[in-house]
Amino acid sequence: MLRKSLLISLLVLVTAVVATAGDKAGDQAWFDKSCAMCSNMYSNEGLIEHMSWEQLDLRNGIISITTVDEKYLPDYRKAKMGMMETMAKMQSGEELHICGSCQYLGKCMMQGPDQDYVQTSTGDIMILTSGDEELVAELQKWVAKNKEAKEKMAKKG
Repeated sequence: MLRKSLLISLLVLVTAVVATAGDKAGDQAWFDKSCAMCSNMYSNEGLIEHMSWEQLDLRNGIISITTVDEKYLPDYRKAKMGMMETMAKMQSGEELHICGSCQYLGKCMMQGPDQDYVQTSTGDIMILTSGDEELVAELQKWVAKNKEAKEKMAKKG
């Protein structure tokens, strides 16, 4: 169960990787390829350009769908394992640079949303839900901020 929970948390963090750098959350870049978690996705050349993700609100949480071109799926799975290793370092107390999106998600995850994860033939689907209306609002705020940052970067593009 703990491994599944870590994997689901990891999948959510993967969604922050679509951009190289984005809006600032205070002094913290919202998306940042130098983030200890997100940088794993940049370790395999071409992976970022061959994956997409969509995040949507549910009445009681969010859903995140990641799709990867078939040729890059092994690289994606390898990068996720690297993220799990990074997460283990953080859990052991090692201080690492984390982007605003990953920090915000971490704050939400500490509040204990219900987590469902499905590995698909083309990526992953992750669902985070809660009966706590405040947590649902926080999760949906994270999704909205991710979309906003992604749209701004596409315009700069």
